[in-house]
Amino acid sequence: MEFYPDMKLIHVLRNPLESAKSQFNRPVWIGEPEQQSYRGPLYTYRDKNKKIYIKWTLTGNEQIFRDTKGPVNRFQTLLLQWIELENRAMNLLQKYNKYQDCYTLKMPHDFNDEQKIRDMMSSFNLTLKNQNIFMNVERNTAKTPTVIANEDYQHLHDLITRIPKKYLDIFGNSPYTECDWSKLLVKP
Repeated sequence: MEFYPDMKLIHVLRNPLESAKSQFNRPVWIGEPEQQSYRGPLYTYRDKNKKIYIKWTLTGNEQIFRDTKGPVNRFQTLLLQWIELENRAMNLLQKYNKYQDCYTLKMPHDFNDEQKIRDMMSSFNLTLKNQNIFMNVERNTAKTPTVIANEDYQHLHDLITRIPKKYLDIFGNSPYTECDWSKLLVKP
């Protein structure tokens, strides 16, 4: 932000269960590369203890992981990652007072809504070269479809009971309260 103070931001919101399940069905992106099933070019670094991590991902050593009571399974780790990243997004908006420069898209419906995309472009004062917006985006072609099971809800509920409230406070505010799933993130 120091270099681009007029930066505009897009905050893409997705149901945390869908996000975690989608990642669950793919390689894990948290932790050490040797734990990954990902087979592609890895950009890694070593921490002070010589452990190797993938750049631009969470390590599993962040404070939220240490603050959460009890063990977490792989699915809950992915939910914690989602919660941490959403907290980072809100902290960035607050730190730089960028609320007015941030446009929120709720997945999947806003992403495929031509009028919503036009509204976003207009809010950023961008003009279109062509007035037609071609929104023929291919559906997810993952081998395993993202289907939320009852046990996924149970894993989330269990996690919410053990995570400190400070990580969940953001979900009681806009834009999260505009999403039906925000109720799942309320401490019982």
